[in-house]
Amino acid sequence: MIKVIALDLGGVVFSDGKQGVLDRLVASHGYDSTIVKKLLSCPESTNLRRGRFTDEQFWNRAKKILPAKYDAQVIKQAYYDAYEPDPDVFPLVQQLHATGNMLMAFSGNIRSRIEYLDRKYQFRQYFGKEVYSFDYDANKPEQKLWEAMLCAAGVPGDEIFYVDDNDYYAPLAQRDGVHMHVYKKGGIRELKDAIRNAGVTF
Repeated sequence: MIKVIALDLGGVVFSDGKQGVLDRLVASHGYDSTIVKKLLSCPESTNLRRGRFTDEQFWNRAKKILPAKYDAQVIKQAYYDAYEPDPDVFPLVQQLHATGNMLMAFSGNIRSRIEYLDRKYQFRQYFGKEVYSFDYDANKPEQKLWEAMLCAAGVPGDEIFYVDDNDYYAPLAQRDGVHMHVYKKGGIRELKDAIRNAGVTF
């Protein structure tokens, strides 16, 4: 019996924010997507997700390394706003919660963006458990964060259903007996079928 449904945020519950921010900044400000992508993928960005840098430290550093015409605050705001609820998955999250299923948010993310998204969409009310990279000094796809998810779930692996838009945890899911589904935007029917086939009612 499935007792915990763990869901990734970016690319599942919310749209893939990184591509969204690149598209928006190119269209609205003429920024070079390569420069912005480099900033959002740099080692400092990874350390921000790990909780090793504060939000202020990261964006202050961004101001120093970006070209003069690039506004770090504009990039930051676009980075937050690019995450929008998936029109199919977000209602499913609400439905799963309403029918008494235990949901877990499992995400490589940054603290300030989680807080921003919750103020905007109040999504955390649907998740009884949360595992974020910044609380564990680890990021996806590291095994350490996977182990943190298993620990937080508090149930055997075969009682967990996990949804992500990447398959990098598939070997660990198989090892631990976790039911895993790789979601691609628009594939809501397949996701619902997979959840029901695992014995979840909603």
